[in-house]
Amino acid sequence: MNFFKSIIVSFFVIYFYNKFVLKFSVVNKEKIFLIEFLAPLIEESTKTTMAIIFNTPILLTHVGIGVIEAIRDYIFLRSLGGALSSLAGHTFFGFITVLVYIVTDYLIIGIGVSVLAHISWNFFIIKVSQTKNS
Repeated sequence: MNFFKSIIVSFFVIYFYNKFVLKFSVVNKEKIFLIEFLAPLIEESTKTTMAIIFNTPILLTHVGIGVIEAIRDYIFLRSLGGALSSLAGHTFFGFITVLVYIVTDYLIIGIGVSVLAHISWNFFIIKVSQTKNS
């Protein structure tokens, strides 16, 4: 049961943060900063923190969020590629968090490395989408 609680709380924190960013950030550069840099910090720290609070496996909480986002992407965006990318991305970031935590024995370093990986991923996706649109 705690597993589902960690996923649900994480999902709502991430969902409302992203809704806030899309609704209230008007300036393009500000929105890119909030998506590219701050969103990974919010997402990775939220997923990992909720796993710790609810005493559930960190990786499974990350995968659970990936499953929810994959379902959303497939239903609303009609994108199997986007759905698989969401699942793979969240799984990968969770794996990084756990691996670095195991190696260093510091959870904060695991979160930090996964945030950097997530920032790199967002940067790549934004650049690819800008290239396609130009």
